[in-house]
Amino acid sequence: MTLFMNRHFSHEGRSLEVRAELLVHAWHVGIFEDGVPLIGGVARCSRRDIESARRKRGIDLVEQTMMRVQSKVEAGELRLP
Repeated sequence: MTLFMNRHFSHEGRSLEVRAELLVHAWHVGIFEDGVPLIGGVARCSRRDIESARRKRGIDLVEQTMMRVQSKVEAGELRLP
């Protein structure tokens, strides 16, 4: 079973999604439009880093990373095809 987390947002009239997928040792983050990957491998969070962030700082590192990726798209720092 594959685990996903996603955030939907609109940018320049496009309906986009930041999606994180849990693979063997890490969550991998990419940008999707209508379920189709636009940019893959934008960011990744290891399970070790996720557990450490949750334990030490009480934060959800995957969610925070997804929010950062969305902000980069909205700021034009991450160009979409």
